[in-house]
Amino acid sequence: MGRHRVPGFSTACPEAGYSRRGDGFPSRDGLRIDLKYAVARAIPDDAADRGGPAPPVLRTIKSVRELTPARAATGLPVRVRGVITFVDPIWQQLYLQDATEGIYVKYSGVPNLEAGTRVTLAGISGAGAFAPVIVAPHIRMEGAAPLPVPYPATAAAAASGSWIRAM
Repeated sequence: MGRHRVPGFSTACPEAGYSRRGDGFPSRDGLRIDLKYAVARAIPDDAADRGGPAPPVLRTIKSVRELTPARAATGLPVRVRGVITFVDPIWQQLYLQDATEGIYVKYSGVPNLEAGTRVTLAGISGAGAFAPVIVAPHIRMEGAAPLPVPYPATAAAAASGSWIRAM
């Protein structure tokens, strides 16, 4: 936590009485620090100086999936623990399932992820193309875990991002 000047980022907001605040995950590349998965939001000027209250951390995949697209797009903090059920290392995307549901996760820079690995993931919510997602640059691998018992393949289960079995 802290304040940093970001080149090219203006806190000016076209709406009177509001400023913009940028939140994201710092990422180091040599001496350069980037703000990955940054989200800019309009906040009232009277909250800009004190930062406003931090939103609660979402701790289950179901709580992320229940967000409206507009709320998910605000980049709420997420910290979940689950099992990876699918990984595409080329496109840096995976599916993660906890005891409540499954979800699509876009990640970066984590080598050697495999299905059947238990992880703790700290990221932010995103609206996704058709359902809320997690954008998660911080993944802590905890070791091998059995894949979850698959749900029967229905259209709803397939759309949920959960591990399914086609019959």
